[in-house]
Amino acid sequence: MTDRDLRDLFREAAPEHERPDPAAVDRAWRDGLRRRAGHRVVFVGAVAATVATVAGFVVLGRPSSQVAPAPTGPTSTPSTQSPATKDVEDDGPDATIGGAPVWISPHEGEDPSDLPLFSGTGLPEEIDLSADMPGVGELSRAIGVIGVVGNDGELSRVVAIGPDGSAYSLDIDGRVERVTDQGGNAMSPLSDEGLSPDGTRVFFRQERALVVYDFSARAWSEMTTPQWTAETARWLDGGIFVPTEPWGSVGTVYSIDGARSELRTLRTAEWDGGEAYGPKRSSSAGDVAQSYFLSTDSGDDRFAGVNAVVVTVEGRPRILAHDTYDLRGKMCCPVAGWLAPTVVAFQAGPQLLAWSVPHEGVRRVTELTGLSFGEESHVASWALPPR
Repeated sequence: MTDRDLRDLFREAAPEHERPDPAAVDRAWRDGLRRRAGHRVVFVGAVAATVATVAGFVVLGRPSSQVAPAPTGPTSTPSTQSPATKDVEDDGPDATIGGAPVWISPHEGEDPSDLPLFSGTGLPEEIDLSADMPGVGELSRAIGVIGVVGNDGELSRVVAIGPDGSAYSLDIDGRVERVTDQGGNAMSPLSDEGLSPDGTRVFFRQERALVVYDFSARAWSEMTTPQWTAETARWLDGGIFVPTEPWGSVGTVYSIDGARSELRTLRTAEWDGGEAYGPKRSSSAGDVAQSYFLSTDSGDDRFAGVNAVVVTVEGRPRILAHDTYDLRGKMCCPVAGWLAPTVVAFQAGPQLLAWSVPHEGVRRVTELTGLSFGEESHVASWALPPR
């Protein structure tokens, strides 16, 4: 049975289940704030419904990061066409939140894999994570790094995506160990913040260290950190920011050689209508994109606890809300970068999608395949160059 078959079966069964109250979801996630970046354990039921237990809260839904096994073979040939032209007429926003325009996509029942293709990116239509591929070798820069994680939290393989869309295997054997947070919850050593903005380095989180691979130098290094603080590390000003405590805004920036610099405080989010998460990416024009989990007190119950991409243009937010049950999991859809001056990319389960701002439609860019359904999940970190 294919993943599409499983999705169709679940959609037939899903209406029988009552969805959780968004406010309850938000409260549960806030109570379990530190656990939410941990690895999800997935169970496949009789009709391919799944139960994911996160921070003590049970959510019915399909694991959006799971796909059916794909035949071993090379990835698809990258498209050489120019980027897709406008094919959606914008009749204006679907709603507003605090005066900010909101567009909705994907809609409930809409399968992201059926969206039109945004071509001309150099990425293939599919990236087969199970295919035979060469080692990183002479690759000096990656635009994406994808980790495959088993149900036991073990990072089983890492795939680097070159600027031309080709896939390479990064050997982590003996370098990266299984890791848990302070509460004992397994989490992926690779996070969506792992790849440096210039794509030359990627870090992996460990209990008392950050392990860094330098593509240009083809070398590994390690920097010691206080226990468990590397959980929410991120790149900042050419170094790696490690908060004093996970999810904190105050911390230390470590240079690549491991030396410390002064304490730093992260800037607040560009918008205050929800909880920001994942990478913050700027376009060549200075527009800022980041993903949010919308506030339960937004003034519109439709958007309470909904994931969204928020692009701030000259201080004014524009919002793309994801109105589909498949994308209700908190922190489901981090921003990946910019594909054009007005096109922002974001991860949505196995699909990398593109939003033309303000709203000329959402398209698919590529899809991750080759994972064992119910046994493996993925974590992706992207460094798409500003455009």
